Amino acid sequence: MLIYFALLSPFTIFAEKLGLMLNALLGLAAFVAVALIGWAIAELKGKTCNYEQNEDEKRVDEQLADALHKNGFTEMDINDVVRNISTKGFDAI
Repeated sequence: MLIYFALLSPFTIFAEKLGLMLNALLGLAAFVAVALIGWAIAELKGKTCNYEQNEDEKRVDEQLADALHKNGFTEMDINDVVRNISTKGFDAI
């Protein structure tokens, strides 16, 4: 009887490890399935629900842009940001 358990124990250990791996794989598969379903819902919602600005929103955007440019605001591209960036840390303040 002892020999039977000695021969059986490596197989039971392997089966337990295989069970843990299968649980992890099932969890991963469930996570991927939920992510794909959520992505599909978001894509369908994005294609069916169209948003267009009305005239009031466009007018407000233009007013804000005019106010910013009147006060001397200029939008910087990445080259301007790199040219003006400070890498001195606390000494920059």
